[in-house]
Amino acid sequence: MNSHEVMCSLVMQRSGKAGVASAAGRPATSGRHRSVTDSSFIQDKNHVLSIYSLLSSCKKSGTRIMKKILVINGHPNPESLNHALAEAYIKGARNTGAEVKYLIIADLKFNPDLHYGYRKRTELEPDLLNAWEQIKWADHMVWVHPTWWGGMPAIMKGFIDRLFLPGMAFRYRENSVWWDKLLSGKTGHIITSIDQPAIYYWLAFGRPSINQLKKSILQFCGVDPVRVTVVTNVRTATPEKIRQWIEKAENLGSKLK
Repeated sequence: MNSHEVMCSLVMQRSGKAGVASAAGRPATSGRHRSVTDSSFIQDKNHVLSIYSLLSSCKKSGTRIMKKILVINGHPNPESLNHALAEAYIKGARNTGAEVKYLIIADLKFNPDLHYGYRKRTELEPDLLNAWEQIKWADHMVWVHPTWWGGMPAIMKGFIDRLFLPGMAFRYRENSVWWDKLLSGKTGHIITSIDQPAIYYWLAFGRPSINQLKKSILQFCGVDPVRVTVVTNVRTATPEKIRQWIEKAENLGSKLK
């Protein structure tokens, strides 16, 4: 990456969408218009304008802003469709120049049982400590897993039980029903396979596995937004259909979604 690309990446990380909107003179407001000269809105107008100028340069030059992506595979079978989907996504993402790490839960050595619940902390195994460092590192997490009995595989659920702990993924507030989301700032994508049409899974069952991972786990801990891609009717899929799914996964990766 050249110096211009590095600067573009750093500016995007530090400025965010709010800075771009501010510099453009189009801040999101409620109730009344606020100009870019309002000192309570922009403390350093020249600094913001310089950021906007550099962002415009990035856009014109076609520079891609780098993302740190962690792909987490929850399928225990290395010969599964889920592994092919995960690897296709990684291929697409790496072709853009993004930094990608791949975590296969079944390869980790750990006890998936949260034996004491939250009453007593069980020491995390080295593989779990390393996995948590990767989760903290990532800007974007992609969870690839099959839907079994309306849920995720047991090994994947155990991985989440052991790692997404109070004080790590979230923090309860004292004497309150509310909590702090410690993974805020990250985004997510769920790619899951099922043996039935997606509309039936939704209407008949309410998409329990998706609700659990997206709402009760990721968004509960601050990961937002969380995109969902459902690969359907896997059991009866033709080789051509499987090829299309793998191609779609690579395309998703190339768009860094």
